[in-house]
Amino acid sequence: MTDPQEHRKTAARMANQAREAGEPSGWFEPFYQWATQQEAKVPWADLAPHELLLPWLDGRSLGAVAVVGCGLGDDAEAIAPQAETVWAFDVSPTAIEWARRRFPESKVSYEVANVYSLDESRMGKFDAVVEIYTIQALPPESRGEAWQNICGLAAPGGELVVITRWRRPEDALGAVPWPLLLSELDSLAQFGMEEVSRTESEPGQAIRSVWRRGDQPGAMERMEQL
Repeated sequence: MTDPQEHRKTAARMANQAREAGEPSGWFEPFYQWATQQEAKVPWADLAPHELLLPWLDGRSLGAVAVVGCGLGDDAEAIAPQAETVWAFDVSPTAIEWARRRFPESKVSYEVANVYSLDESRMGKFDAVVEIYTIQALPPESRGEAWQNICGLAAPGGELVVITRWRRPEDALGAVPWPLLLSELDSLAQFGMEEVSRTESEPGQAIRSVWRRGDQPGAMERMEQL
């Protein structure tokens, strides 16, 4: 019998070790290996698309979409029927192979990639970028570069969909996942993004924040200087 609390403790221990080693994304592959193909051991694997993704997705016809930290693939698969192409990446090779096995006939291109070292050929190429619960699994001091790269994936005029839990400044950080401050979302403006909508929720719950990449002259140049 699996124990969800023990699974979360294992994830927290691995995340803290990676944080101390200065490798903020270094814990995902060991964790997926530890889970040994048992979805019940992965606390964030709901085996269904996130409930806040579906209202944004409803009725949309999308071009090229990137899914950040795709995990076992459920969000990417929900997007695929309404997109021309979907590139879904995760730093964990085990997670990527897991997703491919779950969806052997998928049109999604599942690939191993690290949000801290994305290939330059991917930058500025996507009409929509979807990030769900990935940034909150990275320590706060290591998020800036990840945000910059994620924003950089969006084409001018493209959208970035962020779904994350949030906390107030006075709330304890606690164990992974580390909810975001709303000011961290606000900081995306420095990367050439403009927020177009944000849902409401209580602290500790999930919100959806949708941003659009500016196409005004100089937006990309300002981002590259940061």
